[in-house]
Amino acid sequence: MVDIIRELILANESEKSAFVVILAEEEKESMDDQIIKRIPDPLTTKIINSTGDPASLTELKRVNAQEAKSVIILANCSESSTPEEKVQSDTQAIITVMALISLQGGKNELPIIAEIFNEEKRELLNIFNDDNLITLDSWDIMGMLLIQTSLTSGLEIVYNEIFSFDGGEMYFYKADWNGVKFDNLVYHFEDGIPIGIHGADGSLVLRPESGTVLKENDEILMLAEDDSTIDFKASPLYSPKSLDFSDIKLEKSSKNILILGWHTVAKIFISECDDYLEEAKIDIMFGDPPDSLVETIHDIKKEFDRFEINLVPAPALNYDELSKLNPLAYDSIIILSQDALSKPRTKLIRIH
Repeated sequence: MVDIIRELILANESEKSAFVVILAEEEKESMDDQIIKRIPDPLTTKIINSTGDPASLTELKRVNAQEAKSVIILANCSESSTPEEKVQSDTQAIITVMALISLQGGKNELPIIAEIFNEEKRELLNIFNDDNLITLDSWDIMGMLLIQTSLTSGLEIVYNEIFSFDGGEMYFYKADWNGVKFDNLVYHFEDGIPIGIHGADGSLVLRPESGTVLKENDEILMLAEDDSTIDFKASPLYSPKSLDFSDIKLEKSSKNILILGWHTVAKIFISECDDYLEEAKIDIMFGDPPDSLVETIHDIKKEFDRFEINLVPAPALNYDELSKLNPLAYDSIIILSQDALSKPRTKLIRIH
């Protein structure tokens, strides 16, 4: 939750006055203390904490949710919670989405992002056929990022640059294009890289075909330092150079991977390995593994039978035990923050 607030603060740096309203079933004083301790300087953003039920229509009206620029609904439990707790969290999130739509008279105009664990529950919200409503499982995304960044050195720097508001960010930008081709658009900006076209019909095309001409009402998706630095020039500022192009594709390979600890995201990671690797040896180091984890690893080995997957029953924090595995011989080492059986120590709250 605090990380999201930090990103919003950075995003609002160029705004004279911005607000983040947090509505949660937590004591206001407790929320105030947590945020003041971890975010002593909110810059131009004012953070307002309010105690209340985020699924209550009355409470949403009280915090004027219908006038928000966007709404983020966080799960009220962690990935390591019990299935019953996850179902309760998903149900609460769905009720909150429905309350927000009802607050707007039945037609949603708010960008809403909801964290939902169960895929069926995410599909349930898809019946609204609402482009403003996005549901996601953050751990699915985490698993995908883990495999990509572990296989490609330096990729985490690229993702951090694109996905955070520290450095370059994504912006939509509109100008009088004068029939310029998307291929030549990059030469018309001092700062920023055009990524795609957001058409007047709501479509978003990344890497448009060569020769695509920008239409009058088209917006472009830009990666830039700040929205204030984006400025389209009618005349090109630079001239292109011809460079040799090497069409080399990354082929599936074999890797030795060490996973320290266990978390549900580890299974997502192994599943993603199936798309990227021809072969893999994956050692999972976990001290005194319970029967449930042994059974889980057994099922994973059967599902991904072309990989060699081993459970090493030894504590990862023991220097001697870790040395026996010779960790420097692995291509990648994944250190997980918690095991799948531990109870959550913090409770995420909803941000509006």
